[in-house]
Amino acid sequence: MLALVGQPGLAWRTGPALPVARLVIGRPAEEAAAVLPRIYNLCRGAQETAARLAFGLRLEDGTDDRLHAEILRDHVLMLCVRLPRHFGSSAMVLPQGWQADPSLLRAPLFGTVERLPRHLSELDSALAAGAGVMLLLRRVRDAVENAWPKPLEIEEHSHAAMANAYEAGAAGLPCAIFRGYKGADLAKVNPNIKSINCPFTGEELAAVPAVRPDVSVIHAQKADRKGNVLIEGIVAVQKEAVLAAKRAVVTVEEIVDELDTHPNACVLPHWTIAAIAVVPGGAHPSYAQGYYERDNATYLEWDKVSSDRDAFTAWMKENVLEAGPEVYADRTANLRSAA
Repeated sequence: MLALVGQPGLAWRTGPALPVARLVIGRPAEEAAAVLPRIYNLCRGAQETAARLAFGLRLEDGTDDRLHAEILRDHVLMLCVRLPRHFGSSAMVLPQGWQADPSLLRAPLFGTVERLPRHLSELDSALAAGAGVMLLLRRVRDAVENAWPKPLEIEEHSHAAMANAYEAGAAGLPCAIFRGYKGADLAKVNPNIKSINCPFTGEELAAVPAVRPDVSVIHAQKADRKGNVLIEGIVAVQKEAVLAAKRAVVTVEEIVDELDTHPNACVLPHWTIAAIAVVPGGAHPSYAQGYYERDNATYLEWDKVSSDRDAFTAWMKENVLEAGPEVYADRTANLRSAA
């Protein structure tokens, strides 16, 4: 259990274990299914539904609608509004009219999947279709597993490990220490995943080497004429990737005289950046907050292209290997006209 103990940043402490077994063992199934969701302050409807299914109980009428409302309330508001502010970022800009038409949220929140399951009865068929929420990295997988078109060596980590490793690199530390990899087998195939014991509490923690790239390349909204760069939206670890690198290259939507910032803005000072290039549409087919939205049609197009070696080779020749920057400019011209 984690509890928030500090503001405005996040400070976490391990809370006492909940007596879940004592609360439910010996109780009737109906009563246990009603108790379990009250233990959690998020996803209570999902917890209750899972409990009732596990206990073989009938789902109550209106379960689908309650889960749908819960996704909007708990997930959207927590992930898009509250948590970004805890991390010093701006709240995510939600599409206009999302409360009246929640389908507008599917693209910015869940990626390219054409239709998420609306009812529990649709879940099995959605999983069987294999589309998932995010597209598969087919070309990366082909290179790793089959050395096509060239061998590719990877070092596999979790997202949390990579974020901590970049942060350690940005701080000039030799390694990152964090809670992670509990119950996971990645350490069996990656010797750079170690465990250490906290000298203060004795708790076993994960440790990975800090990431210090030779070059980091990111895309941002704008830069001023002094070379300072403003990043907005879901910043993730772009700041840490720049600060950890020996040198950084930043592409931006535009150059402005002055950055229009706010107290929680993420601004990279000019002395952290080696070069800036103006590349309108540089985040395409993803989005750049304040400039253009995610282009889901292109993601779906790429899924088809990347699934076939010949189609991929032809696309690369037409758009990259035998093409100039004007090809990319043509592909993103509609973004600039819509801005």
